[in-house]
Amino acid sequence: MFLVYRIHESLSGPGGKALGWRDASCNHFYLTTSGDCSNPSLLCCVQEMGVDRIMFAVDWPFVANPLGTKWMESVPLCEEDKVKILSGNAKRLLRM
Repeated sequence: MFLVYRIHESLSGPGGKALGWRDASCNHFYLTTSGDCSNPSLLCCVQEMGVDRIMFAVDWPFVANPLGTKWMESVPLCEEDKVKILSGNAKRLLRM
């Protein structure tokens, strides 16, 4: 997600009119943490896409489940945002 700005600018049309890549990617896609237990990676995604488009996931068997769940306990986000990532966003997306 750290390339969102660069890609958006690269796809701008004549006169700087954007083709809407940034809006399309940030408003129509979801991300998962999927084994990437990195605060900088997560915070970059939160800043680019917003916390409402990120869902928690582990990458078993490549990353042990306890590693991911322990990491989420220490993520520097408020409890409300952690709940969104851990379950709220998936429930909303899947209409559960």
